[in-house]
Amino acid sequence: MLLTVLLEGGHAWRKQGSLVRQVIENEPIGKRPLGRPRLRWEDCVKKDLKMIDPGIRWREAAEDRDRWQDLYLAVWS
Repeated sequence: MLLTVLLEGGHAWRKQGSLVRQVIENEPIGKRPLGRPRLRWEDCVKKDLKMIDPGIRWREAAEDRDRWQDLYLAVWS
């Protein structure tokens, strides 16, 4: 699952004007439900990449296709 999340994350972030990118960049308006906050997809990507490189900024890494592929291959091996 980790590999799938990273692969999809890079594709989604690089595509300008995509619905996924718009959802990630914008903050929703409205009330939040009671209880523990839901785990967001972006939080999962950050957590998974933190295991490889603690100081990484995933959005910048996703913009650089070669760097993203290196990260993906590091997880794969």
